[in-house]
Amino acid sequence: TMLWLRRSFASASGRCSPVVAIVGSGPSGFYVAKYLMRSWPEVRVHMLERYPTPFGLVRFGVAPDHPEVKVVEKDFRSVAEAANFTFFGKVTVGRDVSVSRLGENYDAVVLTCGASGERRLDVPGEDLAGVLSARRFVAWYTSEPGCQAVPGDLF
Repeated sequence: TMLWLRRSFASASGRCSPVVAIVGSGPSGFYVAKYLMRSWPEVRVHMLERYPTPFGLVRFGVAPDHPEVKVVEKDFRSVAEAANFTFFGKVTVGRDVSVSRLGENYDAVVLTCGASGERRLDVPGEDLAGVLSARRFVAWYTSEPGCQAVPGDLF
């Protein structure tokens, strides 16, 4: 597959060094970057993220009392420090730039964005006062940018 990609990029862009845009800087985005850069050292990776900081779920979806899960951040930092990697924070795809525009300017675009909202379970009591989704609680607990405050009567 990688050989086919190399031929496609070389013929499509006329460049020897393809540039790939990765939308989303969570675990899936960093793993794509890591293995793309490992398999193809000449590739350049541009990672776009709506938040000003990288690491997505690792930063904002895992409570601080789970350090065994957060340990992957060290691995992601080594990817981010590579010379052929560039991080662009505070860029919202769909608002600041369209996917089609990215497709026009990059050899490939990989969408690795996760769920930005919570999903209703439609269970009895879900709408009662003091009932929160885990997604909302962890977003508050980890200070995710833009998260709504947890109701004061919860505690």
